[in-house]
Amino acid sequence: MRLLIIHPKLTIGGAEKVILLMANSLKELGIDVCLAFSQVNNLALSSIRKELFSNVKILEVGEHESLNTGSAISKALSYIEDFRKFSVFVSNNLDDYDVINPHNFPSYFSAVFIDRSTPVIWTCHEVLDPYGELRDYYEHSRSFKYFIKLLHRIDTYIVRRRLSAIITNSKKNIRLIAERYGRRSYLAYPPIDIDLFTSGTLRSKLLECDLSLLQVGSLVKLKNQLGSLIALKIVKREVPNSKLIIVGSGSWSRRLAYITTALGLEKDVIFISHLNDYELARTYRSSDICIHPVLEQSFGLTPFEAIASGIPVVLSDRCGAAEIFQKHAPSMLVDPAPNILARKIIEIYRNYDEFMDRVKEFRKFIISELSPKKYSERILKIIKKYSEKDV
Repeated sequence: MRLLIIHPKLTIGGAEKVILLMANSLKELGIDVCLAFSQVNNLALSSIRKELFSNVKILEVGEHESLNTGSAISKALSYIEDFRKFSVFVSNNLDDYDVINPHNFPSYFSAVFIDRSTPVIWTCHEVLDPYGELRDYYEHSRSFKYFIKLLHRIDTYIVRRRLSAIITNSKKNIRLIAERYGRRSYLAYPPIDIDLFTSGTLRSKLLECDLSLLQVGSLVKLKNQLGSLIALKIVKREVPNSKLIIVGSGSWSRRLAYITTALGLEKDVIFISHLNDYELARTYRSSDICIHPVLEQSFGLTPFEAIASGIPVVLSDRCGAAEIFQKHAPSMLVDPAPNILARKIIEIYRNYDEFMDRVKEFRKFIISELSPKKYSERILKIIKKYSEKDV
């Protein structure tokens, strides 16, 4: 079977991690896999451990053009350019593949140029809406709101009429897909890099402190680093020698730096814009608690990476990953309000051994059920339902 996976940009993000883990595992299962991106970020590629992509064919579709200059109009133009690149590529290379597996918007829009005899199976990481940095564009630009409204109409038509099947990452997304498109979807919980995050032992702390907190994710409103900073201020009343490491980059970086200073936390908060895979794994293991207080997220790999690394997590109940935590570690779930977040951090600090016991049990589930092989076998089973080609 010849499988083409298409995705807008190879950057540092959860969807990209899932794609590479899946592609590598499918390759080991005997599938001829090709990855096509509209753009390949060299920093992202250098950050990922080479074992995940060394045997997988990666293509950068079309010429590299950076159209996004920070405005809503340029962002809209970059989407249109990505759509053009994928449409041309798929139209010219359709005979080379048996199944097309588009991921993030607008890659699945290219389905309009794919013959209906070729299965198009969309992996939906997020239902189309303004997330991340796009939320800032959406809230402050009337033209971008109109653009998104138009996209919703096109999006609904394509998903309802042109896709063979939909795979998604949480029950939350299954409900959103049913509400938006009136379609059923298959559930496949995304994998994490088990080998990376379960290897090694707990190391000495990176910071000299009594309580070391870690948050990993892009610096945007919905990731709620603002709530983490306020929570740290509250936590320090009980545990004065507490510190927070924030790993990520994004449009809120300057704002968060300003707020950190305004709260008098500049000596207690360390911002790290980028870590490669190995550095990230070491940072998890060197921290006491990982916090993930997102205001909204379809799933989220970070909480599972942290548990696999052997540390407790404080997770927002608004995160799609919460549906797994609800079953295996409900005591780690909270409303992401700063005062509630702070109370949970202090609770874990005071009862650390008890929470570590829960981490050890939950870790067994993650190793068993969120492995790349398990995920890829699930994906392959779904693909074979719609493909006449044998593996």
